[in-house]
Amino acid sequence: MESLLKNWNIIRVMYLVFSVIIIYAAYEYGNNVFLYILGVGFLAQTLLNVGCSSGQCRKPTNFNFRRRH
Repeated sequence: MESLLKNWNIIRVMYLVFSVIIIYAAYEYGNNVFLYILGVGFLAQTLLNVGCSSGQCRKPTNFNFRRRH
């Protein structure tokens, strides 16, 4: 519940707005299942604070590469 109320940034708000728009469009365009799935996906990212907007997609920088010849 804490992640639902904390760490709101512009990307997370945009996900919320996009999800509401997409779910509304799915309803208006004759219950389009693909749009429902897309809207619920954006809504899940927003509410659970997962995805690249929360910094989980950054690549680790502490690789030890060995050169093979």
